[in-house]
Parts: sequence; structure tokens; C-alpha cells
Amino acid sequence: MSTQLERYSDYKVASLAPSYQTHFKRYIRIAKEFYNTKDIRELRKLDIIKYQTYLQENFKLGNKTIRNILEVFKAFLNYLKNDLELIIIVPKFPDIDVQIKPIRWFSQEDQANFFELVPTEFKDIIGFLILHGCRPSEARALRCKDVHLQDIHNSTITISATFSGTVYRPKRKGKSSRPVVIPIHPESYAHIAYTVKNNLPDASIFTNPHTGHYFGVNSLQKRVNPFFS
Repeated sequence: MSTQLERYSDYKVASLAPSYQTHFKRYIRIAKEFYNTKDIRELRKLDIIKYQTYLQENFKLGNKTIRNILEVFKAFLNYLKNDLELIIIVPKFPDIDVQIKPIRWFSQEDQANFFELVPTEFKDIIGFLILHGCRPSEARALRCKDVHLQDIHNSTITISATFSGTVYRPKRKGKSSRPVVIPIHPESYAHIAYTVKNNLPDASIFTNPHTGHYFGVNSLQKRVNPFFS
């Protein structure tokens, strides 16, 4: 089992988002520690249940993380079955109940009050996120070449890239996600138009004035998270 898990990790990890690779490697490592030298051909449903119990009793993990770990292991078994033909069937996995937290909606008044507290150097990117509803990782990845300027009411921007941690990826998150063109809100137009007209096509739309480069994920989280904790 441990040998095949190691091979699966080497095969799979390069195709994963950089921000997820550390989690994936950890999940593989946990499976290797539990199953060790077990013969994969002898794997049964009971072994999966024992693995779930092992995760619950030995790690401080929520149900969502345990489900994620088991889903990685199930994908590994499907790889053994469909790609390598080393096993005939994949045992049935237990259902894990994951409680989804209710969505908390913020009124326009709450958004305005929050925006007033945002430091000046972060207002352009935070304002863009509030007005356009894209992911922070997508806003961080926007470049001048993604903007199509006309006038304040008819300009658009194409969201076609994202950051995974610190790695720029020329595609949006999700296997089937395609580039999306959205109108630029009039309140964001001045900053975006100025940036496009005064920089090269590959320049970032939003830059951290302290570094001169694109915003790092941690710098945004440090400014935003305190308001929602």
C-alpha cells in the first residue's frame, strides 16, 4: 500500500494547485502511516471504516477535513482500479455528515462601514472585490492586458487567471472554469484606467505600495479577517 501511495503522489501532485499540494501530501502521508505494508488486494470496507476511526481518534480534525482525506484515498483506489488495474473493486466509503455554516449577508450599510475602516492603500482592491464579486486570488492576478477600455460606462475586464498561494496560474479555479468578461463598475474605473494607461500590459492592476508588486494573500487577509472574526 505505501509503495503505491508514494507512486500515486508522484503522479498526481504536479497537476494540483500549488496551494493544495501541501494538504495532499499530508493526506498521502497519513494513509501511508496507517496502511503501511498492507496488500492493496486485501482491502475491504472494514479497513476504510478503521481508517476513518483512526483519523477521528488520533488527529484534531473536523468532519470536513476527514471527508477530504477519505476522498483523496478513494481517488487513489480508483486510480489503482481504472489506471493500473491492480484491484477489481473499490470498497464502499462511509458517508460523513458535514455541517455547512449559514451564509452571513452584509447590508450595504455594513459594507460601507467596513470600507471606511480599510487602510487607504487597500481601498482599490477591496473596493473592486466588493463591487465585482470575484475571488481575491483572481483580483490579485488581474493585469493591464485583461482590461478593455472604452468609457466609464462601457469598459470591461476579463477574469482569466488566478493565484494559488504565491503561484500565478493562467486559468481560473475549477477544472471547467472559463474566462469571464465583466463590466467595470464606475467606482473602480478611475483607478483601473489610470493603471492601464501608465503601465505595460503585464503589469498588475492592483499593487501593494509597500512592495511595488501584486498583493500577497497574507497581506489582504491580515486587513480583512479581523472584521469578520
